[in-house]
Amino acid sequence: SSDNKYFATGCGDKNARIYSFQNNKLTEIISQEHPNWVQGVAFSSDNKYFATGCGDKNARIFKIKYEGEK
Repeated sequence: SSDNKYFATGCGDKNARIYSFQNNKLTEIISQEHPNWVQGVAFSSDNKYFATGCGDKNARIFKIKYEGEK
């Protein structure tokens, strides 16, 4: 993320994951709508959104819900 608090991974299990640098914990699993393995991940510049790209040649955008947010 642009604030260096989180990092993300794309995985072969069709999920993307967001982790916290502060406590090295998994904070969110993004598993919606990915028919293939997630090949690309990116945070928006304001860290409110997260984009994924997978083998179906589509990009998906998600609103991120960080720990403690409602």
